[in-house]
Amino acid sequence: MTEHCKIKRKLKNDIKTYADILNSPYISDKEKELMDMIYIQKYDYMFIGDYLGVSESTVKKRHKDLIKKIGKILKAGL
Repeated sequence: MTEHCKIKRKLKNDIKTYADILNSPYISDKEKELMDMIYIQKYDYMFIGDYLGVSESTVKKRHKDLIKKIGKILKAGL
């Protein structure tokens, strides 16, 4: 399993990790909104793209970049 997948699984299954990330000063409000839409509201990328006024591929890229950022935050123990 790739590191990317491990982080996504951890966010989906570990509410404490999810809450810690949401409270992190390193995550912007826009990134928190994206996390909420994906992990809590469980919207698909197409819906999120329509809502945000961007393409589905842009949402996927933002999510992938956010997962990388979260991985760095988790490794740093912040």
